[in-house]
Amino acid sequence: MIKNIQSSSANTFIYYLAFSFFFLSVIALFGAFSDVSFIVSFAFSGVFFTIYDSSSKKNGYMLFLGVLFVITIPQILKMDTIHDFISWALKTLSSISVGYLNVSSASIGNALTIASLGLVLYSLWKKNEELKEVKEENKEAKEEIIDLKQSIINQEDWDKRFEQINELEDEEEKIRALTEIINTEKNKANLVRAYTARGNIYRKKSIFSNALADLNKAMELNPESATVYNNQGILYKAMEKPMEALTAYTRAIELSPNYAMAYNNRGNILKDMQKREEAIADYNKAIQLKPDYAMAFNNRGLVMAEMKHHQEASSDYNMAIELNPDYALAYYNRGNLMKETGKQAEALLDYTKAIELDPRYAMAYNNRGNLLRDTGKQKEALLDYDKAVELEPDYALAYNNRGNLLKDNGKQEEALLDYDKAIELEPDYALTYNNRGNLLRKIGKKEEALSDYSQAIHIDSEYALAYRNRGHLFIEMGEREKAFADYTQAIELKPSYKTQLKSVLTNLQLAIDEAAAGKD
Repeated sequence: MIKNIQSSSANTFIYYLAFSFFFLSVIALFGAFSDVSFIVSFAFSGVFFTIYDSSSKKNGYMLFLGVLFVITIPQILKMDTIHDFISWALKTLSSISVGYLNVSSASIGNALTIASLGLVLYSLWKKNEELKEVKEENKEAKEEIIDLKQSIINQEDWDKRFEQINELEDEEEKIRALTEIINTEKNKANLVRAYTARGNIYRKKSIFSNALADLNKAMELNPESATVYNNQGILYKAMEKPMEALTAYTRAIELSPNYAMAYNNRGNILKDMQKREEAIADYNKAIQLKPDYAMAFNNRGLVMAEMKHHQEASSDYNMAIELNPDYALAYYNRGNLMKETGKQAEALLDYTKAIELDPRYAMAYNNRGNLLRDTGKQKEALLDYDKAVELEPDYALAYNNRGNLLKDNGKQEEALLDYDKAIELEPDYALTYNNRGNLLRKIGKKEEALSDYSQAIHIDSEYALAYRNRGHLFIEMGEREKAFADYTQAIELKPSYKTQLKSVLTNLQLAIDEAAAGKD
């Protein structure tokens, strides 16, 4: 910077020196300078205007001409040629005497000198006015900077306040703090933030009407807020309104085309709607916008796993974990993939890591319990199921799975209690009806078992296993034709049953035919 200033000053000095030399030399050739005044004028012009330009930060070109004019006028008027020309001009114009002319020539010289000084003074005044304007502009700019700094400080204060509220453990305390802001604050941006935050808390507490009211209010205050629409989409998803959620996420993306989170969330809705290719496109966009978006990699991995693209799913889970080594959900999902592909040891490690990262991860305990049961470690499996239902007393699947384990270990009464609890929690849980039916059939309660199998089929008309099990029960009850119908339906829904049931169907058909022949 200093070098640039020095270079600029040197260039300015050379510029003025060269210009004054050229100008004064021309005048000197005609005899205007008879002494050292030429050298003094030459040096003065270069030095003075270099200092002027450097200190004022303004171009002194017009002022430079004015001062040169002041310096040279007296010298020019001393020249015989100029004197004779002025005499001739005045004589021609006014026909006055030469004696009077001599006086007038001096007066004219003085007048021109005064005029030149006036030009210099005018130029200085203009420069002063320009400096005043610059100072005023600088003052306004400084005030704007001060206002901006204050605005940043205020925003930082609000950021800290919202962060402190978010760190509160008690949800009711959070609601009270946000309500206080809503009741006292006038700034729209802060109000939008407060309504959105309170709406999200109500959503987590499943108070959906309050959550929706708060988000609608935030939207009313700022209809162009992509963040509010994104949060509204999250709310609609929790309310099991996928179309409304899809609309909200799409609007968020329209308002903010680079909103990676909105693409990820819309991808989740599309995945739930079985629109897997569209979901992948949204996850791809989210990752493109935010290459370190671990959640988007994890979610894309889920879709890949559903599509049986196991290698791609594994790569996505690995990337999610690489980006976020503390991402319990990614370990859990990779564990599921490892279990599905027969890599039990790797699955066990992933489930255990997920639990280590999140000791309250009930689903990880449940799935590790399934893996331990499948590998013959029934005591360890039971401990995991116990932990799962302890952490989540409303976890129907964990009760169902513990019921299966207890049934296999001959603890029929305890198993029945677990199945009952699972059905109480999830009345439309076809899997548990089928499992309870198996237990009831085993302990001889055939009518109750029949009711459970039939309920499972009523809930899920494509539940091949329930048809097969009810077929077994019908054989035990002597209902061969009903058994034959159920086996046939089971094979239609799941062709792999054909080999297993082929001999049974053949024997059934023979028995049915014999019974029919006996009637004849």
